[in-house]
Amino acid sequence: MSDHIHRCPICAEPLTADDICASDIEMSTCHAACLEGSPVVDLDTGEETGGKVDTYRYSDVMDPPAPQVDTEVLP
Repeated sequence: MSDHIHRCPICAEPLTADDICASDIEMSTCHAACLEGSPVVDLDTGEETGGKVDTYRYSDVMDPPAPQVDTEVLP
């Protein structure tokens, strides 16, 4: 297991499994809140789309993957 801590390239805070993230073309995975207000652009044209940024939980992309949690209720 790696001891490397992945950090948001904007705020330098560690990225945790439950963090809501977004991707920046130059900085990769960042906290979505850190990218708030940044323009969303078409990657082919570079033109602003006015669209909404796609977000995801960091656990969806973290390396190594987040451990699976057993939600089975025992008697």
